[in-house]
Amino acid sequence: MNVVCYFRYNNSEKYFKDVIEKVAKVIVFCEQNGYTIKSVITEERSGMAPYSELLKAAIKYDDVQGLVVTDASRLTRDLKTQVEIFKDMYRHNKKPISLDKSCEQLYYTLQTGLMNI
Repeated sequence: MNVVCYFRYNNSEKYFKDVIEKVAKVIVFCEQNGYTIKSVITEERSGMAPYSELLKAAIKYDDVQGLVVTDASRLTRDLKTQVEIFKDMYRHNKKPISLDKSCEQLYYTLQTGLMNI
């Protein structure tokens, strides 16, 4: 499966160092699970920032079937924006993938209940 790896980080140097470690973990995770990384996106953004245009474009990219993050909070910390992201993933037939399975759990909940709203 072709995937895009997405990393949102805060603007402090400490968080940038953390993202380097997370990128390494995600690369190993993808290799272990047979995912082919097509792109890695890192963005310096607040957790409450609006839906990222780069993330929107990645979700719409035809050659990718999944989006990998470390956990759901790395997409956004705003629930409304999370729902928007997962709706776009649903519309474009993309699979959310997270190291801690939080994206998959949230996506399943939304898919079974909220996607028809």
